[in-house]
Amino acid sequence: MNSATATTTIMMRLHGRTAAGVPRWAVWTAYATALTALPSGIWRIAAMNFGVPLVEHGTPPPGSHAPVMFDAQWWYIVGLSVVSEAVAFLTVGLVAEWGEVWPRWVPVLRGRRVPVLAVVVCAGNGAALLLVFPYALVMSMLGMKITGEPDGLIVNGWQSAVFYLTYAPLAFWGPLLAVVTVHYYRRRTGDRTDPQAGDPPGPAGGQARLVNSGSGEVIMRRLTASTISAATLAVAALWWFVPGSYPYGAAAKVTVGVNHWIERGPGVGLMVASGVLGVLAALGVRSRPRAAGVVAVVESAFFLLVMSDASVLSSIGYALIPAVLLGVAGMVAVGCVRRRPVAYVLAVLLPAGLIASLTMTDAVSRYLVNVASGFAVYGGRIAWSWAMAIAAVGWAWLAYGSFARERRVTVPRWGRAVTIAAALCPVPYALARLTWVTPWPLGGFDPRTGHITLIAAEGGDAATRMQGFLIGLSAVLAVVLTLGLISRWGEVVPRWVPRVGGRPVPVMLAVGPGAFGAVALCVSAPGVLAGAVQMGSWVDGVLFVLVFPCPVWGPLLGAAVYAYWARRRTAEKSRSAASPRP
Repeated sequence: MNSATATTTIMMRLHGRTAAGVPRWAVWTAYATALTALPSGIWRIAAMNFGVPLVEHGTPPPGSHAPVMFDAQWWYIVGLSVVSEAVAFLTVGLVAEWGEVWPRWVPVLRGRRVPVLAVVVCAGNGAALLLVFPYALVMSMLGMKITGEPDGLIVNGWQSAVFYLTYAPLAFWGPLLAVVTVHYYRRRTGDRTDPQAGDPPGPAGGQARLVNSGSGEVIMRRLTASTISAATLAVAALWWFVPGSYPYGAAAKVTVGVNHWIERGPGVGLMVASGVLGVLAALGVRSRPRAAGVVAVVESAFFLLVMSDASVLSSIGYALIPAVLLGVAGMVAVGCVRRRPVAYVLAVLLPAGLIASLTMTDAVSRYLVNVASGFAVYGGRIAWSWAMAIAAVGWAWLAYGSFARERRVTVPRWGRAVTIAAALCPVPYALARLTWVTPWPLGGFDPRTGHITLIAAEGGDAATRMQGFLIGLSAVLAVVLTLGLISRWGEVVPRWVPRVGGRPVPVMLAVGPGAFGAVALCVSAPGVLAGAVQMGSWVDGVLFVLVFPCPVWGPLLGAAVYAYWARRRTAEKSRSAASPRP
């Protein structure tokens, strides 16, 4: 027996016979997934049970709490590692025969087919829950637990390298499991009919195709609903058993949200109710699709209006800053290629200004420190807001699938007016922030007085002024891109753009980011209204909404994006109908 045959025999005895039709990449992906939990388990046993110097066992830093595993008994460490590896090993069942037919040593179920939906729902929910590991690793790098508390783990030098090398594979556990699960679902649902036999003659064949197509759609909706519901119940359990993990309530630092008034007990109750209601909706997707659609609408409104807040919009604003800077640099470079005199001037002034700011002042470095410290303080809260917004989008997709019907698309007459109105919404905020580089900076909300000020009493240091100015540029970019929905360059790429100049702009290139921005604004709208209610007077509340017009801006932008999509789609259909057929 050669080495290859021996290796194959050993793998078959360990993992079982590979199922028919499974490609090699899926097999190796499943094996890799089964090994993701092994390095961390070995690290725990070596460091905690055998005393290998992989971690410092000294006194944790003041104010921190040592992880539970430091104070646990030896059997807990071993049991945790064994159970983790056993759960990871179940991924092999997605490519093995025992994942399709119950093994003969299983009582009662021996020899029967394993239900596809049961496997896919369990594996899909597991993949979603395992996505906590990338977040936990990032928080660990920042010296914090997933709850935001100081981490008691003490590793230095080579110990840090060994720790992250052994725990980094856990970040790939969830994504790899999701890939194998999708392959398992497609393989199990695709082999129910013989692709060579075709459909039976007569209307039964078409009906069979409709039933198979509808069945796959129902399974995907049920899987989505059950995944979100399982994640919701898991979050409720986390908040209940780990009180410090609750990110909302009166003690939270972020107040622009309805969740600021929801304490931990009611918050856990609402999440449990949402999870249970979501499970009922998942079970009724096939038998009661309308009722499931109504539940999806309620769930989407709950996560959109109650659990998420304006942190989503603020993080997008900061993320747009590098996009603006790269866009300006790209336009200057293109202008130089096109031999534009203005571009030559900017190509000299912009680098000179950057070099001067780096050498003569510390404004740039302090600005970067301000942004980094802000994300270090509010990063966990922003992550929670994004998770709630993603849940809202998922339920909205389910609701749309339950009620949407194919109908004729007409170009709305109000598209241009709505687009202009949407473009005007960020103008007050942009003007206020752009003035921060002038001697007369316009004000905003002053946390010291709790009021809206027209002229800032103190302009702040250079780093604060730079931060406000760059955020103002992000608002200007939003104005320009919104106007592009009714401009010629929003449909055809300008000719001065290299390589793609003169080509049609892909519809989804404009609709995708526009719809994403509209959703983010709608998510932030309840938080803005909540912040306006907390103002000292009704005048301050009105001014606050004027500066942050998310309740109006979000729906207007969504309507403008829809008008753009309807106009482009109608034009494409007209061109297709007018073009001669061969």
